[in-house]
Amino acid sequence: MPTGSIKAVLFDSGDTLLEPIGGAWWPRPALRAVLDQSASRVEPGRLSAALDRGMEFLDTHHHVETEDEEIAQFRECYAIVLGRLDLDARSEMIEKLAHAQIEQRPFPDTRPTLEELRREGLRLGIVSNAWPSLERTYRTLGLRDFFDAFVISSRVGCMKPDPRIYRVAVEQIGVYPESIVFVDDDTEYVRAAESLGMLGVVIQRGASGASSVSVSTLADLKALIWAG
Repeated sequence: MPTGSIKAVLFDSGDTLLEPIGGAWWPRPALRAVLDQSASRVEPGRLSAALDRGMEFLDTHHHVETEDEEIAQFRECYAIVLGRLDLDARSEMIEKLAHAQIEQRPFPDTRPTLEELRREGLRLGIVSNAWPSLERTYRTLGLRDFFDAFVISSRVGCMKPDPRIYRVAVEQIGVYPESIVFVDDDTEYVRAAESLGMLGVVIQRGASGASSVSVSTLADLKALIWAG
């Protein structure tokens, strides 16, 4: 049984519970394919600047609540990126890119861990810097029903490490911060959760020598919760 003081676990999504098929989040695979197929090789510095500008647009126009709004946002993003690279920015290309999603899959230990934590009566939640389509991804993977709280930054209008997104998650999960474990692969995001009273755990998949606040697998996380 978990320690009596722990009643809920909030998880990051990407690189914590799910990984991208293909190994990269940005640029998205559909955009990477366009870049790879370009007749002229794009100079790395110019490519980096264009991708940064596209991500800056996404970050500064991040408050979207529906998948239609998400697609519209990515239309603008890809128009910026391709335009800065002088690549094919026709409407049909932009539309194809905007509708393309990142294929994701759970890590092998994700479902077994979620099943065990739920059996032990813990409430579970997601807190992710992501867009509305993430919730559909979890439904498609058969994982959405594990979570009592599902907090996506675009719907909140702010991103980790902003304390507001953590407060929304605490409200949705219905447990005091001191009784929540927060798990993320980003140390800064974990520290932000700790500043609100949660027990923070950094997951570093593939790392060795995990400490009491750093784990390399979700099995290590279970051991930490059970040990108290």
